Amino acid sequence: MNMSKMNCWEFNMCGRELGGDNVSEFGICPAALETSIDGFNQGKRGGRACWAISGTFCEGKAQGKFAIKLKDCKQCSFFKLVQMQQGCKFQDTREIRRALILGNLKRLVGEKYKDHLNLAIRPLKERWENTPKANCWEFMECGREPGGDFVDELGVCPAAVETNFNGFNEGINAGRLCWLVAGTFCGGIVKGSFAEKCVSCKQCSFYQTVHREKGTTTQSVYSFKIFAATHIGRVRKANEDRYFIKKLNDGAILLAVADGLGGEPAGDYAAEIVRGRLTGIRQITKGEEERQLSAIVREADLAVYNEAESDPDLVGMGTTLVCALLRDGFAHWVNVGDSRMYVLQDRQLIKITEDQTFARFLLEEGEITPEQVPTHYSRNVLDQTVGCGICEPETGRLEFKKGDLLVLTTDGLHKKIAAETIISLLVAETDLETKARSLVAAALESGGKDNNTVVIAESC
Repeated sequence: MNMSKMNCWEFNMCGRELGGDNVSEFGICPAALETSIDGFNQGKRGGRACWAISGTFCEGKAQGKFAIKLKDCKQCSFFKLVQMQQGCKFQDTREIRRALILGNLKRLVGEKYKDHLNLAIRPLKERWENTPKANCWEFMECGREPGGDFVDELGVCPAAVETNFNGFNEGINAGRLCWLVAGTFCGGIVKGSFAEKCVSCKQCSFYQTVHREKGTTTQSVYSFKIFAATHIGRVRKANEDRYFIKKLNDGAILLAVADGLGGEPAGDYAAEIVRGRLTGIRQITKGEEERQLSAIVREADLAVYNEAESDPDLVGMGTTLVCALLRDGFAHWVNVGDSRMYVLQDRQLIKITEDQTFARFLLEEGEITPEQVPTHYSRNVLDQTVGCGICEPETGRLEFKKGDLLVLTTDGLHKKIAAETIISLLVAETDLETKARSLVAAALESGGKDNNTVVIAESC
């Protein structure tokens, strides 16, 4: 058999091409009728791109919708033959699917299909790029969320039903963390495993939109005013910082900042795991604050570590964490890493937490002097992270009285701004929002390469 540039019906001898022997029994194969991709991979109609077409019938069975059949089709000897024959001229599935969609639209509305595309795509892009907290299926309008228009044809997207990530990045299920979910379906192709999709997802406009958003939150709860702000920075492509604010069942307030480590998306994932653990806290027993906070962090440490161990692409991920519980005039805190907690009392800025770095260890061992610490390489090497598997959280409490400011920061902020500048911005006669935004702006003006985050709470 001469297999040069054969179409699928010729290779498989199914008899379902136009005029074929089995048409009366099985009907004409959709690939043999699809004119939108005529000539693709040097085939006739869809004859050398059949894997991208729904409703084909091979090896005695109907293959169904595109999303279901694609994986099997890639194992097919005909697919591999076409791929080998075409070499660098092989037209991939994304290109074929785009042509099919355009072809269908053109058949529906004629030559005005380009106008319809512009009307559909431009408002979609404008609407979701300017609407915060959109989930991936809303941004992409793929119709694969539960109850969506294309669920019957393409199935429900795994990101829309992955409840383990519910609330992450303030989305529904994994709607704002879809790049970490295997088997999603974007741009006309199944994305496959996390490792396979990791690189391509970073180029996605939705991924970039989520990480570009400048997050801010303001709250007034009982005797506290709180404002939080985060910024991606001037260089990073993703914001691996997180902040957290929650009122517990008894009215206590839980605050935190975390700085993901290990490179995105791994650091992004680690910080979200920790924020997810904090989200689940409903109450912390009075008198047990520091012990329970430490236990929560140790559990999160093992959760991040075990997740990293299960996926080679996540090995080494971790996060810093500084967390405070505000209750009855005290701030109970827990710290791992080099994010910080300060308190401004009587116009004096006091650093409460100590950075858990190698420099601190060397200083305590007498290997370096206090004067050497600010410039020693070891100041940037963390001794502890949430995710190392053996983290040792440090805890404490401080009196938090009326007029005091509690300030939580990631290193992208406090390492870029002199203490004198932080004090001057905090003591200024401005509201909390202005103070927080001014600190973020100051970090950016000082170079601002890293993500930077701040949470400020005022006792009223």
